[in-house]
Amino acid sequence: MISALRRELFLRKNEFVSSSPSTSSGQAQVENQIETIYFGGGTPSVLSSNEINLLIDEIYQLFDVAENPEITLEANPDDLSEDRIKQLAESKINRLSIGIQSFFDEDLKMMNRAHNANEAWNSLQEAKKYFDNISIDLIYGIPDMTLDRWQQNVQKALDLNIPHISSYALTVEPKTALAKLIKNGKIPTPDDGIAHEHFLMMIEMLEKAGFIHYELSNFGKPDYFSKNNSAYWLGKKYLGIGPSAHSFNGTNRSWNIANNSFYINAIQQDRLPNEVETLSIKDRYNEYVMTGLRTVWGVSFKKIKNDFGQDYLDYLLKNAEVFLTSEKLIDFLTHLGWFQKKNNNYSFTDQGLFFARRATSYGVTVSYLPMLSQMQHLLFGNVSEVKQDNGGQQEIHVDRAMNVWGSGGAHATYFKAVDELIIEIFNKPLNEQPKGILDMGCGNGALLEHLFETIENRTLRGEHLETDPLFLVGADYNQEALKITRANLIANDIWAKVIWGDIGNPVKLASDLKDEYNIELNDLLNMRTFLDHNRIWEQPSKTNNLQESLSAGAYATNGILLPNEWVEQSLVEHFQKWQPFISKFGLLVIELHTLDPNITSKNIGFTAATAYDATHGFSDQYILELAVFEECVKRSGLSVDENYTRKYPADERANISIHLIK
Repeated sequence: MISALRRELFLRKNEFVSSSPSTSSGQAQVENQIETIYFGGGTPSVLSSNEINLLIDEIYQLFDVAENPEITLEANPDDLSEDRIKQLAESKINRLSIGIQSFFDEDLKMMNRAHNANEAWNSLQEAKKYFDNISIDLIYGIPDMTLDRWQQNVQKALDLNIPHISSYALTVEPKTALAKLIKNGKIPTPDDGIAHEHFLMMIEMLEKAGFIHYELSNFGKPDYFSKNNSAYWLGKKYLGIGPSAHSFNGTNRSWNIANNSFYINAIQQDRLPNEVETLSIKDRYNEYVMTGLRTVWGVSFKKIKNDFGQDYLDYLLKNAEVFLTSEKLIDFLTHLGWFQKKNNNYSFTDQGLFFARRATSYGVTVSYLPMLSQMQHLLFGNVSEVKQDNGGQQEIHVDRAMNVWGSGGAHATYFKAVDELIIEIFNKPLNEQPKGILDMGCGNGALLEHLFETIENRTLRGEHLETDPLFLVGADYNQEALKITRANLIANDIWAKVIWGDIGNPVKLASDLKDEYNIELNDLLNMRTFLDHNRIWEQPSKTNNLQESLSAGAYATNGILLPNEWVEQSLVEHFQKWQPFISKFGLLVIELHTLDPNITSKNIGFTAATAYDATHGFSDQYILELAVFEECVKRSGLSVDENYTRKYPADERANISIHLIK
């Protein structure tokens, strides 16, 4: 691997013509000189001191390195024995980033960490003998962690005089030991309210101790900010070396293949094993604003004008006008303590930064404010006036851009679970795999891009794309979405077909695919995300003598109340339409569900069911309980593959599911 890393450095030594990198074997930052070198991602501490020095020497030989660059190594406490720390001190490493997480055994056991509290404390005491510049990670919001124990965690870091702390709220990943404990009721679900209290306590303690809260999750004493991470937030260029490493050259973002063997084989052939995404000026502007508001430096009007042009500054000022000119709104934000203005820079306060991390969680609900603000018409007037305009062609009840943004932020967890299923499917023998994937409701093509990257880099199929090409098809009812999908896929050099399609008419879709592209719909793995409940209402052909409804929901279309039995039967017949086209490889569905009111009432503050019922119910969408949804699948003659089934959260409050239906 070391030889491959050195070779990649050589192959990319001229990648930034007008400037030179700073690296990480993990990531490398680039300005006119290399300012930081960062060994991160995975377990870089397994490298010997000689190997570390060899890579650093290679960087010095190939690039222009600034005087006294920041050179960081990530490590876990159990990797840092006394001898190991001495070895690192003899290398060219001058900064350690240590994943402490907590100084208490009960927290570390709950998070399934390999080290214990003594190892955490001892590794830092030993590291302090040789290193002045040390950063640690601490996790807050851990179930059953009292404010007193969290205060002790922070105080222990202060007692050791650690100059930099990165701190994050606990997140529960699917299929982990922690997730299983929560599912089985052994420990409670992390509480955002408690996490908020931990966060504010930490800010108060660290600022009193002389730390500067310079980024949402990062605190540093003067002269100890992370130069490496600051470069990302400030939009600087960086060069990533090694498997899974990411790079940015100012306009393009690229990422290396994750598989070690594939990476080494490609490098040995002098071929860079990466994919490239070209960022439009709009993309780069959006990223700057989003990352800038996370930092103490905020957003600079001058930088926006210089880097993106006057048009983008005018755009920002126009959209921010209500915030900048409305005295009442500014007073309200100040009253909340979420926002502040410093000269011409605008940034969140500490409390505002905490809630900014969770902003996308509310994007979907907020997107329906145009509809919810017209409740008098929805309940007592003409509902068609609320829902559409321009001859029924344009939605006016929902801010679709906000809806897409909020959905993207909220659905990342579920896409990770889909990755697991996709990898398993496309690691089967080639003759047992689908010819490709059809994404119904493809939006902007982001899911297709992601799936292609996953299959290419992490599956058996990815090794054989030249002989067994992957047929990707994006289908959508919205013509504008098709245009955007086509442009994005072309820009990312991904071969795919884009076609108009109606989720309610699979027969026409199958016919069009065959006629236009000679592709059989049944030879593809069909996918869709949060779409089946949002299909155009179609009255079932059978409306009498139906099985008694199992749902406690309430449903309507255009102001007309629908019998629950009809809603269930409509879904049954909907799946029956798709049955001939999903018999070989199935239909992979991520779906939203309502909850029984009895469950919701027991979990006030712990479920979003009420918000979903309001936004989806009034906009004529048909979300059923998870058990009712699965029963409708069975009644349609199809079945659910339990090996590919996931639900979130993994208890009675489950309102998101993933199913492979055949």
